[in-house]
Amino acid sequence: MTDDNKTDWLGLCFGIMEEYIPSACEEREDAARFMQISVHAETVTQYYSSSCKEKDAAVKVGEMFEKIGEHYDECGVFDNVLNNYQRSLEIKKEHLGEKHSEVAVLFDNIGLFYTKTGKFIEAVDWHNKAIALFEEVLGKNDLDTAIAYNNLGLAFEKQGKYKLAIEWYQKSLDIDEAVLGFEHIDTAADYNNIGAAYLLNGEYETALEYLIKARDIKETLVGKKHPNTAITYNNLGSVNWRMKNYDEALKYTEKSLDIYKETYGENHPGTALAYGNIAAILADKGDREEAKRLIKLSIELGKSMIGLFHPDTAKNYYNIGTILFDADKAAQALPYFLLAYKLYEKVVDNQHVDFIRVIKHLESTHKKLGIEEPFLEWMAREVSVSLEELETAV
Repeated sequence: MTDDNKTDWLGLCFGIMEEYIPSACEEREDAARFMQISVHAETVTQYYSSSCKEKDAAVKVGEMFEKIGEHYDECGVFDNVLNNYQRSLEIKKEHLGEKHSEVAVLFDNIGLFYTKTGKFIEAVDWHNKAIALFEEVLGKNDLDTAIAYNNLGLAFEKQGKYKLAIEWYQKSLDIDEAVLGFEHIDTAADYNNIGAAYLLNGEYETALEYLIKARDIKETLVGKKHPNTAITYNNLGSVNWRMKNYDEALKYTEKSLDIYKETYGENHPGTALAYGNIAAILADKGDREEAKRLIKLSIELGKSMIGLFHPDTAKNYYNIGTILFDADKAAQALPYFLLAYKLYEKVVDNQHVDFIRVIKHLESTHKKLGIEEPFLEWMAREVSVSLEELETAV
């Protein structure tokens, strides 16, 4: 077979793949269809990328790598996200130039990947690069710029910098309301994100106001069984839990869990998150054994997708510790608090609110166990235990 014939056949395969691959993975059928052909899609795109020389064809290859990365991200297969984004970025820089909005989109997507995998410093760097480029080539009132503002807000939220997160979310909302109006799915996403940040900042009434706005728009535009709606259901569950409205909290969080399981199955970050949130609600209602079981399930699911060194994994260990501590089992709680401490130490700064909570619980555990050794000396010795030993202890 000649090189020209080989290129023709690869181009044909690539064209078929373009037609077949779903545009998004927010429906169960689309997610299943993508995962079924994901490896084949990567292989065809990689082979075709080495043979196509024309600009238009090369840009399409870049778009396909980007789409594959996005789909892996939506399906929670994070190990395969970054390499596809990087391939796309190289191609688009070469054929579209360094100062192009599509390059900025990839900067932003890479930032989101780092946020989801707990690397927040890298996330902020990539989002700032995206924002600078968007503002330069599209201006400060463009919808793509608004998305980048929103995503930077998310990176700050995950670092525990909630007021800063709200500022960036509000910038995004101002653009979306002006350009898209009040009844649009992107505007609803802004309401959701602002509500979530207020929730984490302890301003529950304000959080509820924004989340209800988001829920109403999402239920109208995409329906009650959509993963986008599940995000807001989950947040409504959390705010009701914090307000001690436990029945409402369970209702919304279980709705979220059902949607994620129906769309993506058990092995998805949204499913793991919902299990953990249901566990927290059950623990407060007094069902500690079921709460422990669900948090452990959440940990195992999370570790398989996002790894051990992630804030969500640390938070789940901390939550089991609090369940045991509140049940007057401080000695059993200790290894969970230590695990959470060691994981947070690796992935967030020492001013993160969740990290500070763990330290306070360790101080309380030290006191409850009646340990005479000064706290800081005891703490230094306890955290020197390896992760492997702690995991065995739990």
